[in-house]
Amino acid sequence: LVDQYAKHLVALDQQQRIDGFYEQLTLDLPQYAEYQLRLGKLRVQMGNAEAALPPLAQVSNHAKFGSEARLLINQIENREQKLGFAELPLTGNNGQFIVSALLDESTPIKLLIDTGAAITAIDEVVLQRAGYDLNAERHYFSTANGVVAAPVLNVSELSLGDAKISGLAVGALPLSLPSGVVGLLGMNFLRHYEFRIDQGKSTLILERR
Repeated sequence: LVDQYAKHLVALDQQQRIDGFYEQLTLDLPQYAEYQLRLGKLRVQMGNAEAALPPLAQVSNHAKFGSEARLLINQIENREQKLGFAELPLTGNNGQFIVSALLDESTPIKLLIDTGAAITAIDEVVLQRAGYDLNAERHYFSTANGVVAAPVLNVSELSLGDAKISGLAVGALPLSLPSGVVGLLGMNFLRHYEFRIDQGKSTLILERR
């Protein structure tokens, strides 16, 4: 029932309600440590690492879930986030903006900026070619073809110019996008910055919060 309701909220693009739903479960059913872990993982994936720490700490000594919770806490505390300033050229039209990015310092990719996407997504084929194992835990995503389950994994680094984030959660999805575009730049990257699009100059401007 929990999974069905979470899938329903994804279909409605209600990511924040999923957070609230899991949080309420942790309050009503504190004996079920799985929901503490789910809440922490969801917040990490959405780029809200600071808020992920309390629920993860609650289960850090749990016999079954403790090792995964401790691993996530360690990643949050040691994550290297080089949040500087960047002004990046954009291409595109009809209200859609495309930015060049670099995956793991070696693979140039083009991403469509999508402020409605909670999590950044990259085409599964690109991630496979970059050496990632797609046998990761699956999560629900709302797509043009309906709600689909797809693996979510942490990439070593995603950079836009001098703006770089290590360990970013990325959905591995089969995507139908404009030619040459292989993913969606979502809010779990953008929320680390004050960002704006200068349509006159066709640039994305990122400033550290």
